[in-house]
This record gives sequence, structure tokens and C-alpha cells, in this order.
Amino acid sequence: MHPGGSAITTMRKILAIIIVCSLIAGSGWGIGSWTWPGQKPAFDQKPLIQIALLLDTSDNMSSLIEQTQSQLWQIVNELASYRQYGQTPQLQVALYEFGKSRIPASQGHLQMTLPFTGDLDAVSEQLFNLTAQGGPKYCGKAIQTAVDSLFWSGAQDDIKVIFIIGCEPFNQGPVEYRRACEAAVAQGIVVNTIYCGDHQVGIANEWQDAADLTGGMYLSIDQDQTEVYIEAPQDKRIAELAFNLNDTYIPFGPQGSVGLDNQNAQDQNALDAGEAVILRRALLKSSLLYLNPDWDLVDAVKEKIIRLENIEKADLPPKLQKMTLQQQQAYVEALSRQRSAIRRQIQQLSLQRIKYVDPQGQNPDPAPKNSLAEALIEMTRNLALKKSFILEQTPQAPGS
Repeated sequence: MHPGGSAITTMRKILAIIIVCSLIAGSGWGIGSWTWPGQKPAFDQKPLIQIALLLDTSDNMSSLIEQTQSQLWQIVNELASYRQYGQTPQLQVALYEFGKSRIPASQGHLQMTLPFTGDLDAVSEQLFNLTAQGGPKYCGKAIQTAVDSLFWSGAQDDIKVIFIIGCEPFNQGPVEYRRACEAAVAQGIVVNTIYCGDHQVGIANEWQDAADLTGGMYLSIDQDQTEVYIEAPQDKRIAELAFNLNDTYIPFGPQGSVGLDNQNAQDQNALDAGEAVILRRALLKSSLLYLNPDWDLVDAVKEKIIRLENIEKADLPPKLQKMTLQQQQAYVEALSRQRSAIRRQIQQLSLQRIKYVDPQGQNPDPAPKNSLAEALIEMTRNLALKKSFILEQTPQAPGS
């Protein structure tokens, strides 16, 4: 063996381990993500918004769960309008529930239901799976767990925020919330607190103090708040186009059929939640934030995550397996153009709807007063301004 060969081999092994660990830590795609050999990371160089939602799902929080389900797309559509240095950000959402007795005490009666992921259909799926049940509420434990168990960005200009939403005193449980907030600050994470109930009671219960410790905001909401849907002539066509978009997706690989089925399932969940919800989901599906490169071939090719010539035939749907490479490329490009055209139609109709509902065009989809959506939007805007994000009034569809 060449002198020093053993040391060189050892060093190479160490470097390989470091590289692999860096790739794993940096992916942050969470449940269901997978990697093709030789693919480049998705969303390379894009600014990042990381949101960890910590929801109290105890027995008196059923209406909070319903409000979160119905207002999810309204919040995400706000984020779709953000730009930093001219770029649309990548969005990653993580979800925790706390305050349930059926979750073991050894876990602090809390659990992660979804790590950071850009799969917005997966976020919707988990939210619609939440149910309420009584149990101890340990806010400090919830914050510390989110800080420690998620892959947070190290970039200074990225938004890294925890939203913790619930009721009862903030200082309960085995982890002192001030220590948990200090751990968040050490990683550049802001903690925003939302109390369900009287504003002054929330302050007395130390919800504002927790937010202040991290430079965050404290707000209170009425979790029983309902909203009034305003019907417009464009609504039926917008909803139809949202479902038509699904025909432009090409499932591939081990997650293909699961992803497509879940897309349809979340459309149905939105439809069941009411007219306003399906319209917001339609606008979201027409935006730059709605990407599914893990399972959709159109997005995977467009984002340059994978090349058609590198895909095994068995990973393609039967229709594409019978095509030549050139035919596959033409087919994918045709569906990409069709998708962009449908998305432009949705956004044009949405603009027409805005003018119908609000001729001034100042508040096209107002969040109900004291609602979760209003609180999250206000808090996120406040933080975005500090991170050099701007809010574009006119949404942009991919390919437009």
C-alpha cells in the first residue's frame, strides 16, 4: 500500500459522510421525499420561508382546527405574493399538535405530524386528519421540540418562524418556556404566539412574554370566528379549472400515484369545506408556490431535478413507457404549456372576481376579524419586511 494510503482512505470516508449528512440536513422536504441518483437539489438558491405550526388540539379546540383547515390556502396565497430580491421564495411547513392525552406523557403530550415539507397537499392532508381531545398543554416543550427536531435554515435572510396557537397558561409542563425561547433565538427563529380567547387573559397567561423574548408578536383570536362567503359569477369556472389542472400532472416513481390521489383528495377536502376554500385552493394551485417535483414529471423536468433520459421505464406511467424519448419530451412540454394556460385563466378570473367583489381592489380576500388567518398574515408580513421581502399585489403564474 502506498505510504499514507490508509489515512487518505479514512479521510475520503469522512468527507463522504459529511457530504451525505449535509445533503440530508439541507433537504428539509420531510415525509415522502426521495432522491433520484444524480439529481440536483430542488429550489436551488431560492429564498426560504420556514413555518412551524404548533396547534393546541385539546378538546376545546375543535373550532381552531376547523378554522385552520378552512383558512390554510388564504394564508399560503399571501405568501405566494412575497418576493425577495425578485425571487419567489420556497415555502416549507411543519406541523405539530399538542395538548392530547392520547399522546404519551413521555412525549410531552405532543407529536410532530409533519416535518418541514414543500408538499402543500401533504400539509392539507395532515390538517384535515386532526381531531380534538383533551390533555395537558406544554407550550415550552412544544417550542423546544420544534427547535431541536427540525432542519432549520442557516441563512440570515430566510424567514424562520414558529407559530404556537392555543389557550391556558403558557408556563405549564416540564420545559421552562423562557429556556425554549432562548434556544429559538440562538438559531434565529422567531416565536409568534396566538392566544385563543381574551387578549388580556392571554397576556396574564404569559403568551405575550414568550413572543417578546424572541422578537416575535403576540395576538389573540376568536377561534369560533366564522366568515361570510361572497358569491361571484367567476366562481364556478374557477373551481372547474382547479380540477382540470389535475389532468396536466404525470405521476412517476414510487410516489406518483400516491401524490396524484392526494391532490384529488385535498381538492375534495377544500370543496367540502366550502366555496371560499376551494376558490383559495384554486388560486394556490395557479401560483409559483404549488410545486410537486417529488411525484409529478412535469414539475420535476421543469425544475431540472431530473432528465427524462435518466428515468427507468418502470417508473413511468404505461402511456409514456410506449413512447420514444422525443415523444416523451414533446408530451411533457405540451402538458406544461397546458398547465400554464389553465393557471393564467384562473388568475385572470380571480382578478375579475376581485373587481366584482371589491371594485377598489384593495382587499380581495379579507380575513375575518380576530381570525387565525388575519393573525398569521399580520405576523408574517411584519417579519417579512424585516427580511427584505416585498408583497406583490398581482400574483404570477408559472410560465406567464
